[in-house]
Amino acid sequence: MNKKQLQKILEESVINLYESGKTQKEIAKELGISNKTVSKILKKHGITAKISKKQLDFLFELFMKHFEVKDPIKLRQDLNFLSLKQVRAMIMTLMNYEKLKRQISNTENKLKYYEKMFSIERKEEL
Repeated sequence: MNKKQLQKILEESVINLYESGKTQKEIAKELGISNKTVSKILKKHGITAKISKKQLDFLFELFMKHFEVKDPIKLRQDLNFLSLKQVRAMIMTLMNYEKLKRQISNTENKLKYYEKMFSIERKEEL
């Protein structure tokens, strides 16, 4: 077999594995190639990255944790129509929100400590 034939077999294998539900990382490991090679092959054939069930589940849990969700079934359905870029951005935003809440809580505790320590009161709440 020549190099072109081997490349064609590799590309077909990548596509078949991806369409069977394997992640890019799993395909790379199984075929002994880099994640970047898998990504390039998929892109070459017009296949865009899928959002993993794990990512959707994580985003769903973040929404359930931070929002009053009236219809969880509808939310889960709506999340399926987002792009990978949108899912990643939402996850980052909600994770940053959690981090900010912790920082505010820590700051609030320190300020309360200062109030007691110096017998003072704050002019405004956080």
